[in-house]
Amino acid sequence: MRTFFVFTAASALGLGATWVALPASGNAASTDAAALQSRGETYAAIAASYSSGQPFRSGTGSNASSRAEAARRAMASCRASGGDDCTLVLEYSGRGCGTYQVSNDGADYAWGWAMEPVGADADRIALSQCQAQLNAGETCAYRARVCSSRGGTPQLIRGKENLNEDDDY
Repeated sequence: MRTFFVFTAASALGLGATWVALPASGNAASTDAAALQSRGETYAAIAASYSSGQPFRSGTGSNASSRAEAARRAMASCRASGGDDCTLVLEYSGRGCGTYQVSNDGADYAWGWAMEPVGADADRIALSQCQAQLNAGETCAYRARVCSSRGGTPQLIRGKENLNEDDDY
């Protein structure tokens, strides 16, 4: 099986490299799920709803024993907060924090996300990514953060840019 490597938001901004090997074909998360669960990993997810003209809503799920459980918790929490079109925007395994930051413009929104061992680092990187997409005077006013306290080194399962992939949980 061929592999390719992706790196976290921190490495893209020159804040330290974290490389994750992913299979070149197929669903990386499905391929690695059994291996992660066998190591006793925990999972976390953020879901967000940002319909045009509607307030930003989000939900999180953390310290879940499976990817599916983290996703279910995040989606349920997002819907309970009033989100009407919740979608998963970040999923990871391991101990650490994930942040999703979005602008206040529901039509052409800007966003940023990060997954790091320390929540403040994830917040800073996500905000920087979001702000880089905006004009002067615009802000990335809305943030969702999730942290997991158990598991190994955090590993990205998926972030915002590959939301259109079909996922089987």
